[in-house]
Amino acid sequence: MNTAVRQPYAKGVRRTEEILSATREMLIHEGAEALTMRRVAAKLDMSLSNLQHYFTTKETLINALVDAQYEDYVAGLDERVEPGQTPEEQLGAFAQYISDDYQTDEGSILIWELWAFTGRNAYVADTVNKAHESERRIVRKIIGQISPNDSKSQLETKATVITSMFEGVGLFVAPGRPQAKSRKAVTEQLKAAAIAIARA
Repeated sequence: MNTAVRQPYAKGVRRTEEILSATREMLIHEGAEALTMRRVAAKLDMSLSNLQHYFTTKETLINALVDAQYEDYVAGLDERVEPGQTPEEQLGAFAQYISDDYQTDEGSILIWELWAFTGRNAYVADTVNKAHESERRIVRKIIGQISPNDSKSQLETKATVITSMFEGVGLFVAPGRPQAKSRKAVTEQLKAAAIAIARA
C-alpha cells in the first residue's frame, strides 16, 4: 500500500527534475530569449497542458529553476569552507571555488542567462540577491576571524568588495573569455587580493 502511494509522487518528482533539466539545457544552449513553455514541452515530447500541470507559467518554471540553482550554489559555498583551515586558507578556497564554478556551463552561461530575468521577475531578482548575501555572509565570517577588531560596517564593506571581485572574475576567466588561458594566475592574484583586503 505504501509503495502504491509513493510511486505517483516519485514519478512526479522525476518528471519535475526532467523539466528543470530541459529548461536548464535550453537556457545554456539557446539563451533566455528562446525559452518558451511550448518549446520546453516539445523538447520533452509532452503537451503544453501536461507541462502546465507541473508549472502553470513560464515564470513559475523559471522561479523553480532559480531555487534549485540557489540551493546547489549555497551548498557548494558551505562545503568549501573547512573548519581545519586557517581563515586565509578558507578565503583562498572560497575564491578557488568561484573560479572553478565559472568553468562549468551551469556556473557561467546559465547564471548569466538567469540574470537576464532579474529586471522583469522580482522573485528571480530576490533569489539572486539571497545568493549574493549568502556569499557575503560566509566572507564576512572569515574576515571577522582575520581582522577581529573590525566593526560590522567595516566587515560588510570588505565583504562586499571581495565578493564583487569573486563574481567579476568570471567575466574574464570563464571558457572563451579574454583571460581564460591565464585563469590559474588570475585566481592566485584574486586570492592574494582578497586576503590583503581582509587584513587591511
